[in-house]
Amino acid sequence: MALTKEQIDNYIRRCGIRCLYCESTALEFVSNWELDGSVVKRDVSCEDCQADWTDVYEMSHAIEGYPPIPKPTELENAEATLKEIAHMAANPFTEFGCKSNVDLIRHLDKIMELANKGLKEIK
Repeated sequence: MALTKEQIDNYIRRCGIRCLYCESTALEFVSNWELDGSVVKRDVSCEDCQADWTDVYEMSHAIEGYPPIPKPTELENAEATLKEIAHMAANPFTEFGCKSNVDLIRHLDKIMELANKGLKEIK
């Protein structure tokens, strides 16, 4: 039995939590995620009607996170990097766009980790 566009649209709208055919929630994910270029696939079966199909997920966009913390590449760059880190630590809400204390703590931890690495390189 061929699926209608309406069945597929309903399945996608419900985020794949009901069977494409009988709308049961007794779904089994019978395979691990399989990466194929920018597409991820996963086999699914319905325990009630025994139908099976493959869910296909395509990358549609990326959401920007936080910029990377600069890392020293050579010993002579370590001191300049540490100065830049000190500046970032002094201005985390503007430098990182932190919106909460949780964001601030996460980025300060990264700063400390990088600073410790830079200090080791200077020694």
